[in-house]
Amino acid sequence: MYWYIIFLIHEIKFCWHNIWEYWYFSFYVLQLFCQYFWQKYIMNIKRLWNHLQKLGFSEKEAEVYLTLLSIGESSVLQISKSCSVKRATIYNILDILEKKGIVRLQVDWGKSTFIAESPKYLESLIEQQKKELSEFLPELEKLQQWSSSSQAIKFYRGKEAMYLAYDKLHASLKPSDDYLVFGDIASWFDTDRDFFSKWLEKRKKVIRSWRSIFTDSQMAQKFLQNQWNLETRVKIIHSKKNFHAIKLITSKQVFLHKTWLPHLVITIEDSAVVALYKQMFEVLWESL
Repeated sequence: MYWYIIFLIHEIKFCWHNIWEYWYFSFYVLQLFCQYFWQKYIMNIKRLWNHLQKLGFSEKEAEVYLTLLSIGESSVLQISKSCSVKRATIYNILDILEKKGIVRLQVDWGKSTFIAESPKYLESLIEQQKKELSEFLPELEKLQQWSSSSQAIKFYRGKEAMYLAYDKLHASLKPSDDYLVFGDIASWFDTDRDFFSKWLEKRKKVIRSWRSIFTDSQMAQKFLQNQWNLETRVKIIHSKKNFHAIKLITSKQVFLHKTWLPHLVITIEDSAVVALYKQMFEVLWESL
């Protein structure tokens, strides 16, 4: 009898120990499953959060909207307990979401609750945004045109800036480009004889054939006499007015250089302006 009782106690301990291990193992497995699904849920929420922000929601607006979708009809207090947004802020966010039409206020027996509209409403919201965009898109395009026009005009002030402008002009030239010159060649050379003598030599290596209309001066007459050696055609305009400037017209830009101090160069890279200046040059060329 004594040994039987000892054996029975031993079996009970063994079974209890196995039962405890079984429940411990079951709890551990359940915990892993919960952790896995919770992580998937959090990742899914974050993905939806990012998508809503791409649609124009702020971080807090997206969080409040997703919370309301998850927990259903709720009061502000319930929403604040289910997300990280402060209760005072939630009132403002709900007001914004209500104006967007994706959250609805419901008052029943003096109790205010909020309900998230069907997510399908977001499609109509996007369509509405597209419609609004199409209404003012032409105005945006006009602004871009003004901006691109202002960017096409560049100013170079000072002697170093003048050198830079001519270096850029030379770098942009191609053998097939038009090259038309109008202005006072004498005052142009007097600006910096050494620099412009070298610049002309560099330009000849790219543009060998060009046309010029110069105001009358000894240097202009010299160019006229040597025009065939210089592979250029020159015409002289006789005027009592002093024109201390040079204008270069290429296929891509109009290059205006004021030859009296302070130094100033203006470049205009606009196809319509270039075409206009070319027409003006051709009219003057044919009249001489």
